[in-house]
Amino acid sequence: MELPKKINLPPLRQLGIVVKDLEASAAGIEQHFDVGPFNIFEFDQKGIIEDGTEICTKIKVGMAEMGPVQIEFIQPLEGENTYSDFLRRRGDGLHHLAYEVDSLAFIDTLEQAGGKRVFHYDLGNFGWAYLEMPMFGDTLLELLRPGAEPA
Repeated sequence: MELPKKINLPPLRQLGIVVKDLEASAAGIEQHFDVGPFNIFEFDQKGIIEDGTEICTKIKVGMAEMGPVQIEFIQPLEGENTYSDFLRRRGDGLHHLAYEVDSLAFIDTLEQAGGKRVFHYDLGNFGWAYLEMPMFGDTLLELLRPGAEPA
């Protein structure tokens, strides 16, 4: 497949921020900014593929809307994954920029543009993938296909 001269990303949907203490981070944002309340839940990540290997981990997630952009805090709880690695290397901070797409097949286009798939989860009607993109530096690009979330 030949790449277009420029790849058109959809509008930014989410800022993904990895933190050591999700409740403290969410409370701080809610106290000082017009964001929240955060919907906080734990998620067992079964069937996640990271660097080609299936992993099983647990994370805590907090989400709130800030206009058209969602703030997502992620706190690793159990197991090794992209989030726990990020905390060890960098501490709290911006982990990914997320864009909603109709199909995760868009991954192929980004890989042809130099992207490397490092983490993905696909349930058919719902899924996401993280890609390292050289032009994004140490921040990952996430493709998010919304739909019926896992129970």
